Amino acid sequence: MSLLFLRDSLARSKARWKRWVNVGSKSRTTLASAVGQGIWPGVGSLLKQLELSAELFAPLRPAISGLSRLAEICEGLSRESDEYIELRGKIDGVLQDLTEYIKGPTGSMMTGSVKLICLDIESEVNTLEQKQSRDTGRRVLDAIEGFEGVVDCCRRVHSHLERLKLNLNLQVLKAINEQMLEIKLAKMVPSASAVYNSAESDIIKRGLCTPGTRKTQIDLLLEWARTPAAGKTCWMNGMAGTGKTTIAYTVCSKLDKACQLGASFFCSRTIPDCRQVKSIVPSIAYQLARFSVPFRCALAKVLELDPDAHTRSLNIQYQKLIAEPLAGVESSLPLDFIVVIDALDECDNEDSVSQILDLLLSTTHVTPIRFLISSRPEKEIARKMAGRLDGPDHARLVLHDLDSSMVKADIEIYMRGELKGIPVTEAQWSVIIERCGVLFIYASTTCRYIRQTYEFIPLDEVIGVITSSKPTDKGKNIIDELYMTVLDAAFVKSGLDGTIKERMKNVLETVVCAVQPMTVDAMARLLGLESGNQIERLLMPLRSVLNVAKKTGLVSTLHASFPDFMLSSDRSGSYHCHYRTRHLKMTKACLNSIDANKSNFNICGLASSYDMDSDVEGLEKRVSESISPALVYACRYWSKHLNLAESPSQLIDIIHNFFSSRLLLWMERSGALWVMSYQLILSSDPGPIQEHKAPDELIALAHDASQFVSFYVNHPVSQSTPHIYISMLPLWPRSRPISTAYMERTSGLVRPTGTVIDRRQLALIATWKVSTRQVESISLTADGGRLVAPSENSIEVYNTTTGESVLSLTDELAKRVDYVAVSPDGTTVVFSRCEGIAYVWDMRNGSTVTQLLPDNISDVSCIAFSCDGSRVACGLKNGEVYICGLEQEASSVARLKGHTDWVMSVVFSPDCLHLASGSYETVRVWDVRAGQPVGEPFEGHTSWVRSVSYSDDGSRLASASEDNTIRVWDPQTGQTALGPLAGHSNAAYSVSFSPGGAFIASGSRDSTIRPGDALD
Repeated sequence: MSLLFLRDSLARSKARWKRWVNVGSKSRTTLASAVGQGIWPGVGSLLKQLELSAELFAPLRPAISGLSRLAEICEGLSRESDEYIELRGKIDGVLQDLTEYIKGPTGSMMTGSVKLICLDIESEVNTLEQKQSRDTGRRVLDAIEGFEGVVDCCRRVHSHLERLKLNLNLQVLKAINEQMLEIKLAKMVPSASAVYNSAESDIIKRGLCTPGTRKTQIDLLLEWARTPAAGKTCWMNGMAGTGKTTIAYTVCSKLDKACQLGASFFCSRTIPDCRQVKSIVPSIAYQLARFSVPFRCALAKVLELDPDAHTRSLNIQYQKLIAEPLAGVESSLPLDFIVVIDALDECDNEDSVSQILDLLLSTTHVTPIRFLISSRPEKEIARKMAGRLDGPDHARLVLHDLDSSMVKADIEIYMRGELKGIPVTEAQWSVIIERCGVLFIYASTTCRYIRQTYEFIPLDEVIGVITSSKPTDKGKNIIDELYMTVLDAAFVKSGLDGTIKERMKNVLETVVCAVQPMTVDAMARLLGLESGNQIERLLMPLRSVLNVAKKTGLVSTLHASFPDFMLSSDRSGSYHCHYRTRHLKMTKACLNSIDANKSNFNICGLASSYDMDSDVEGLEKRVSESISPALVYACRYWSKHLNLAESPSQLIDIIHNFFSSRLLLWMERSGALWVMSYQLILSSDPGPIQEHKAPDELIALAHDASQFVSFYVNHPVSQSTPHIYISMLPLWPRSRPISTAYMERTSGLVRPTGTVIDRRQLALIATWKVSTRQVESISLTADGGRLVAPSENSIEVYNTTTGESVLSLTDELAKRVDYVAVSPDGTTVVFSRCEGIAYVWDMRNGSTVTQLLPDNISDVSCIAFSCDGSRVACGLKNGEVYICGLEQEASSVARLKGHTDWVMSVVFSPDCLHLASGSYETVRVWDVRAGQPVGEPFEGHTSWVRSVSYSDDGSRLASASEDNTIRVWDPQTGQTALGPLAGHSNAAYSVSFSPGGAFIASGSRDSTIRPGDALD
C-alpha cells in the first residue's frame, strides 16, 4: 500500500493531531458544567480529586473535563436509549474507580501511554462536538446516523477509560519490587545510544529536518502513524543520502511530543551497540517498560522467570521480552503507538537483519505494535519486505522515487539556510543545487565544504572546485563525484608536503576502520603523533566528510556512505582504503599501546582482594584517571582488528609478547573497564593465529590463554580483579603454558603443591541454559566453534566461545525437536523429533527446511553426519538404518537391515567407509558402500547400547550401555579389545575417545563422567 493513498484520515485522528500541534481552537478545560456532573456523577467526583493534585495529573484534567461536554451531547439525544443508559453506567463506574486510584501516589504511572489515552479521549469529544456544530441543512445529530455515532463514540470512550484504569491501578505496581526491576531492566543492557535523541545523536550529527523541508514525506508518515487502519508496518526506503535518518528523527520528535512514540532504535555503523541486531529487542523492551506501567509489570514477571532472556536468540528475545508481555496487557495499551527502527541496513550481520525482519513482520507473533522501519533497499531487506508489503497491513515510502522538483526545492531551502551569510550568487546557487540532484547528503557535504574552506580560500574558488569537477560516469553513485572532489582538494590541490599527506591519510583510514569513534587524543597516542591538536589540524581539510564533536573530541564519519566509498576500490580509486592492511596496522598500534603501559599490577590501586569491584568506592573515577582513552580502545578492540587484518603472521612476535607477558595486565584493565565477558573471551580467541600457521608454541599459548580467560569470566572470582593474580594464576594447572609463562615472575603468592594439584584438570567453564525441556542431543562443528542444540520452540546455533546464540530456526517443524546433528563445516543441520521425520536445515539459505527421507520413512531415533559432511545416517525405531546423500533425491537412500530392535546410536568411521550402530545388547559395523554388515553382531552387553564412538584412527570402537559398562571393540573382528569397564552405578549413556585415543570418557545417568585409560 502506498502512503499516497492515506490522505483521507479519520476525523477524530485529525482532531487529536490538531491539539498535538496546537492548531485550531484551544480545547476547553474549564470545570465540568453542572448538567454534566449531574448526569455522570463520576465526572464531578474525579475532577474534584484532580483539583487536589493539579500538577501531578495535568494530562487527565482536559480529558475528564471533556467528558462533561460529552454527557450533555449524549443526554440531549440518547436519554431514553437502553444501550446508552448501559454505557453511561459502565463509564460512570470506571470514573468512580479512577477517582479512588488517583488518591494514591501514582505519579510514576503518568507515562506516555497514559497521556496518549487521554489525548484519545479528548479527540473523541472534539470530533463529536465538531459534528454537532456542523450545519448541513439539518443538525447532524438529529439524524439516525447521528444517534449511532454518539453511541459508537461512547463505546470508544468507555474502551479508552478501561485502558486508563488498567494503567493507573496501583495494585499492579504493588506486585513488583521497583528497585529490583530497575536492576533487571538495566541488566538487559539496552542501548541508550540508539534512542533517536540520545547524547550520541549530537556527536554523529543526527537531527531534525530543516524547517520547511520534507514536509510532504513527514506528513505522510504521520498520517500513517495516526491511522491504525493503514497497516502494522511502514517501510521508508531510499538510496544512500536521501535523508532517511533525518526524516525518521523528525517523525520521532513529533510522535514523542504526541505521546505516540513507544520506542526508537536508530542503527549506526559508527556506534558499536547501535549496529548489533541483538541489541534491538532488549532496547525496545526497555523503552516500552518506560512507556507503559502494565507492560513494565508484565516484563518484570518474565525477567523473574528468565533474567537472562536478553542473551537468547532473536526469536526467544522477541517472544520473551516483547510478545509475551504485550499479550498479557494489550487491553491496557493505546491503539496506535509506534516503534521506529532506522537504518536497519547499517547493522553488522545480514542473517541477523533477516531474522529480525521475520520477527517484526511475523503473522505468528501478533502484537499491537506498529513499526516504522527505514533502510536502504538492500537486496535481502528488499526481498523480505517485498513479500510482506503488498497486503493491506503494510505501507511504504520510497524516497528516491519522489518528484525530483519537490526534493530539489527542499534541498534549496536547506542549503540557503546552512549557507546563510555567505554571498553565493544566484548563478552559483543554480549550478550547486542542480549538482545535488535528489541527494541531501550531497547537499550537506557541499555546505560543510563551503563553510570550512570559505574562511581560507576565496568563495569563487571554493565553488569552482565543486562545479568544475567532471561529471560521474553514468550508472555510478553521484555522491562519489563530490567525495572525489573533497579528497582531491585535500590531497592534491592543497599543496601540502608528502609527509603531512601520509599522516593525513593514516588518520583518515583510522577513522574509517575504527571499531568505534575515538577521541583526537586517543587517536594521536595510537598513531604516535604529538597530540590531539595535531590530529585536528590534519583533519581540517577533511571536515566536510568527517566530524569532530566539540564537547568530546570524538571523530566520526558524517555519513555511512563515506566509509562505503573509501572501502571500494572501484569507487575511490587512488584513495581506496585497503581495510585489511589498515586493520593490521591498527592491531599493531593497539598491542603496542598495551605493551607500552608499564604499570605492572593493580593499576587502579585497589586496597584489598576481599572487596568486590562493585563495592569499591570511586572505582569509575580511578579507572578514568588511570587508563587513558587510547588504552581503553586498545584493550577493547585489538582482537577485533586482528580478526580483520591481512597476514597476522607479520605480528607473530608482538602477539607472542602479549600472551606471554601482558595477558594478565590486559585482563586487569579490561575488567576495570567492565568489558562484557564475551568481549574478553573473543579477545583471547586463538582462531586468527591458527589460521595463519603460527608456531605451535604460540598456538598452544593462545589456546591456553583463551581457556584461562573463559574460565575467569564465567567464575565468581572475576567479581574481584586482584584474584586474577592471587587465585586464578596459582590454581591454574602447572603444566599449562600460562602457568609456565607467568608463575616464575611472581613472588609472595600461595603455591599449592601435591599430587592432586599436579593432576588437576580444568573444571566446568560455563553453564548455558538452552531449553526448559530435557536436552536429548547436541552437536558440534568440526572446528568446535559452533554448537547446535534444540530448545522448546526452535533450534539454536551457539558460538562456543561466547555462549551466544548466533542463528536460530523458528519454523514450526523445529519445535520440540529431540535429535540434532550439524555437518562438520557448520552449514547444515539435520534434525528430528523422537520417533518423527528427519529434516534438513540449510543455514546458508536462511530458514530453508527440506525433508531428508521419503514420506514413508519415520520413527527416527538417532542421527549422524559422515566426516566429510556428504552423507547422513538415521537410526530407526524398527531396527533399520538409512544412509542418505545430501545432494541426492530424498528417494535415493541406502537401507541397512540387521538389528531387530530400536537403533539407539549411529556413527561413521573417520574414513567414512564404515558405520557403527548400537541397539539392544548388540553393536553392528556396516560397509557403507556395499550396504552390508561386516561380520556378525558384536555381543557382550546385556542391555541397550546407548552410544558408539570411533577412535581417531578408526582402529577401535567404544560402546556405552544401560548395563552400566563400557566396552572397546576391534571393529574389524568384533572381538572385545578392552572391558567390560565397570564403575558407573547406573546406565552409561555416552562414550568418546580423546584426541589420539589414549583416553576414553563416559557419561552416565549416575551424574558422573568417568575418564579412563583406553589402551591395553
